Amino acid sequence: MKNLNKYKIGGFDIMVKQYSRDTALKMNRSKIIGSSDIGSIMGVNPYCSAYKLFLEKIGNITPDFDARTIKKMAIGKMMEDFILSAYLDIYGIDSTSIGRDVRIDKEGFTAQADAIVDGVILEIKNIEKFYGGFLDHGELAIPAYYKYQMYWQMYLFGIKQAKLIVFNNSEQQLYALDCEYPAPQVIELMLEKANEFLNALQTGNVDLIKPDLIDDYALMHPKATGLSYIPVKQFYDDLLALNEQIKELEKQVEEKKNAIKLYMKDSEAIYNEDDKAVVSWKAVTTSRVDSDKLKSEYPDIYNANLKYTTARVFRCNNGK
Repeated sequence: MKNLNKYKIGGFDIMVKQYSRDTALKMNRSKIIGSSDIGSIMGVNPYCSAYKLFLEKIGNITPDFDARTIKKMAIGKMMEDFILSAYLDIYGIDSTSIGRDVRIDKEGFTAQADAIVDGVILEIKNIEKFYGGFLDHGELAIPAYYKYQMYWQMYLFGIKQAKLIVFNNSEQQLYALDCEYPAPQVIELMLEKANEFLNALQTGNVDLIKPDLIDDYALMHPKATGLSYIPVKQFYDDLLALNEQIKELEKQVEEKKNAIKLYMKDSEAIYNEDDKAVVSWKAVTTSRVDSDKLKSEYPDIYNANLKYTTARVFRCNNGK
């Protein structure tokens, strides 16, 4: 962790529009898998599932980047040179072997490293502050989606070392976090899932990609008017099972209530050791309009005060 208070950067607002346009153009998806995609494919990207990524790549949906997000991404890209220079200066690295935005392509796979310095891949991030993914039991850690991004880069470049360089704006601090080369079984699983995704992408077969998140189901476009329950069968089965559990729990709740009532007899409350009422059973008087009588004796008044509402009622039955 290094403090960057002495580093000041300014005057880049006039360039944001140009960078925002270039960044927006780069968001166009093609039928290849890059390092920014692998986190989604591995199911560790909290912002984009594999299913959503697939639909973006084949052009069915447009990436939901608003103007503010694109601007932040543009500024982050602009900040990379500044952060890299600060990292080299602060850590006393005097190197003549520095590559920026280095790219490699291999049969449908691609990776672009922000920088490669002395045989070490640097993934550079500019963030407002540390959030959940950076914290593991209070300790600073590399979020899983960044980790897989670097795994992908290390594998394709054939480089065994990588670092996540993070500039925390709120703290004005720079952090350098080491990322170890993944175990063989991690590489094997990553390649297996990447090839499955690539096959689905090249064939355009969305059925090969399973929805991961609840929101993915809002992206589905069934072709038939009579919807099949197959895509959501697991949710359907789980819901039926949960409904049965709820019925059993409600039965148990009533049994416990009745046991307490039998104990209370005519008493109105039960008190804990601090003499505070924790259970009450009191007579409560309420008043309401007798709608049946009103409808029978004063039908005009009843009809004049009817209020109609329409609601979509969701029901799940066992199909029997």
